[in-house]
Order: sequence, then C-alpha cells, then structure tokens
Amino acid sequence: MDQLFSPTQLRLNMSS
Repeated sequence: MDQLFSPTQLRLNMSS
C-alpha cells in the first residue's frame, strides 16, 4: 500500500 501511495504522492507534489 505504501509503495503505491509513495509514487502517487510524489507525482502530485511535483505537479504542484
């Protein structure tokens, strides 16, 4: 779960 959330959060942070 954490592995799937890690890349998602990073991508959202980069987009911001």
